[in-house]
Amino acid sequence: MKHSSRSFGTKDGEKIFFLVFVSLWQRYLQRKKWLLIGLLIFHTVGITQRDTTEAQVEKLPSKAVLYSLIPGGGQVYNGKYLKAILIMSAGVYSAYNFILNRNLYLNTDTTVNRSRYRERRNKFAWWVGFVYIYGLIDAMVDSHLAAFENDDFDELPIVTDKDQNKSELLRR
Repeated sequence: MKHSSRSFGTKDGEKIFFLVFVSLWQRYLQRKKWLLIGLLIFHTVGITQRDTTEAQVEKLPSKAVLYSLIPGGGQVYNGKYLKAILIMSAGVYSAYNFILNRNLYLNTDTTVNRSRYRERRNKFAWWVGFVYIYGLIDAMVDSHLAAFENDDFDELPIVTDKDQNKSELLRR
């Protein structure tokens, strides 16, 4: 009886990523402080388990946008793990501060403090929206440009001043 040893593929990784992220997001709403730590640990493990032997496949912009409905998901789909960590961290930080300042605003009686917390709450609400839209656009652009990624720069011709002078002399 043969055992098929299946490596950890990126599709499995994406499914696990979204399941873990959704469960972490639900916990975040209940326990705000532990989400950032969990995300950092999860991404560290996810980066080390990436399957590098898989062939380069075409990245679909519509799929990247769909995945980026969860902040950082589109970047994970495109293989930009550092961007995903940064976008998720910025989104979590902004959402945490929004919720914190909203609660302080609702529970404060003095006018000066309410005004301060309202301004902070509104600022972080804008940041949440900005990070979210940036993640969507970045994932779409990266997936469009994935077909043009080429690390083989040896094929590019290098034109020097001497070559340009020779071509000008040949034209005369």
